[in-house]
Amino acid sequence: MSKFEKTLRKKVGRPQNILILGLGSVEVESASNVFQSVFVFSPLDQIFKNKNTIYFENLDDMAKLPEVNFILINPEIG
Repeated sequence: MSKFEKTLRKKVGRPQNILILGLGSVEVESASNVFQSVFVFSPLDQIFKNKNTIYFENLDDMAKLPEVNFILINPEIG
């Protein structure tokens, strides 16, 4: 278990869904081990593939998301 994954487990009690904006494959992979569903906004590529990881290329598609319990944002994309 990675340090990032341990931190996620400490911060979130019973995780369900996470939205990730602009992070790398390590973060996406760790989140997929912790959360039930991982939603990733990645207009360029799908860096990590898993059955609980869903990629969005368009911001309009994210309006259809179910309840999101946790959001991770890379400050470099803003």
